[in-house]
Amino acid sequence: MYSSPDSALSLLDSIDPAALHGERRRALHALLLSQAMDKNHIDTDNDSLINIAIDYYADTDDDPYRLMLARYYRGRILLNAHRYAEALVSLLEAEALGKRLGDDYNLGLIYRNISQIYLDILNGPESIRYAKLSLRHFTKTGLTNYIQYAYYDLGLAYNDAEFYDSSIVICDSVVKIARASGCLLYTSPSPRDGATSR
Repeated sequence: MYSSPDSALSLLDSIDPAALHGERRRALHALLLSQAMDKNHIDTDNDSLINIAIDYYADTDDDPYRLMLARYYRGRILLNAHRYAEALVSLLEAEALGKRLGDDYNLGLIYRNISQIYLDILNGPESIRYAKLSLRHFTKTGLTNYIQYAYYDLGLAYNDAEFYDSSIVICDSVVKIARASGCLLYTSPSPRDGATSR
């Protein structure tokens, strides 16, 4: 899923869910296929597949990590569909599980997408608030690429809210991080998806 998401998608797509025995396997397949599609930048707006995973993991209540991922991916799909209220609810449900698990990486992703929702609906202050939360959690992971993008998102949120001086300061931080790490910042594709399944 990490090193070759295209191969993961091809493999998962070749599996007939009807041939899988048991709800648990079908739920895991639905989750992994949704994840692979997202990691391959296939921006579906149909949540019927991921709902198979949510229904299973919510009912069994024995795998909060996978339920968190399922809610996160449902939030991503609903964001693609511009169903912002539903996307926000799903991401906030994922947030509650992420906090319970102490999962800074996935909390960073969750907050990043919540910030994007508020950016899309022109609520600058909330976009800034969640971009800061994303940056805080990604900073705890030490993952330079994600920290770099979190700064970038925060700069965009400040700019959108017309706090131009703050936006310039933040964007300057992005450039400094990129230079220090020897990396260039690419605006597309970004690691907005990124959540992993164990």
